[in-house]
Amino acid sequence: MKIKVLALSAMSAVMLASCSGSSDKCALTDKSTPVDSLSYAFGQMAGMQRAVTFEQDSTLKSDKAQKNFNTGFDEGFKLLHADDEAYNQGLLLGLQLAMQVQDMNKNSGVQLSRDLVLNGFNTTVPDSVDPREYQKIQEKAGRLFSAVMSEKVKGKVEELAKKGKYQNKQNVYYLVNRPGKGANLTNGQQAVIRFNIMDKDHKDLIPGLKEQETPWVVGNGQLAVLDKVLPMMNEGASFEVLATPQQAFGAQVPPMVDQKEPVIITIEVVSLDVPAAPTDSVAAAK
Repeated sequence: MKIKVLALSAMSAVMLASCSGSSDKCALTDKSTPVDSLSYAFGQMAGMQRAVTFEQDSTLKSDKAQKNFNTGFDEGFKLLHADDEAYNQGLLLGLQLAMQVQDMNKNSGVQLSRDLVLNGFNTTVPDSVDPREYQKIQEKAGRLFSAVMSEKVKGKVEELAKKGKYQNKQNVYYLVNRPGKGANLTNGQQAVIRFNIMDKDHKDLIPGLKEQETPWVVGNGQLAVLDKVLPMMNEGASFEVLATPQQAFGAQVPPMVDQKEPVIITIEVVSLDVPAAPTDSVAAAK
């Protein structure tokens, strides 16, 4: 869950006192100023965002969880330094990164090293603002995460492959559901294909996908699994591929695919895109 920033720049000017609601300082009275009312309105907005969070997050349904949430809010609110904007900005970035690290562990089971995260932060020069360098690091992180996740799922794929009697070629587990005819496809060749994405129990993950006929250039790099499998197929062939999500899609795994579980992809070469024969006039001109 990403941090919802509740107008931190404005909040930093508000008194960061912890209130139970019993003292005059914590309640609006007929002597309250407009700033007092504004302060209270900010709290109401945060309270309403809390209600939305409780409604949408199934882990926050119990009384204990909601009590802990309120405690965390109170402690987090007191962390800001009213007279030190630099500290507050660093605090926000640290909280955001900590939440990302925690979410990664929760959602993928990958536990990053806190010490190495901090070391990476501290050894990066403060004036590193080149967007191209940032993109390179981001892409590198994506590839590393993909490799780590693929290794975690690899054992599950091998176990299912043995049970399903899949063949293995070039580290690809596949079944030939229907053989084709003619020579195998080659990189750069155009074809019309149908493919489907399923979970390990053969449940469709994208309804209606298997009915779609898609023009495709072999080896175009758009889908890692097709780059590997299509050169093993010929016209009319139908394969079923068992793979880790990372083997199938590379670093960009679709959101509907569980990165911790194997996927099954069916691929069918419907036809080859053969250029039309020249007309008589064209032939005569040649």
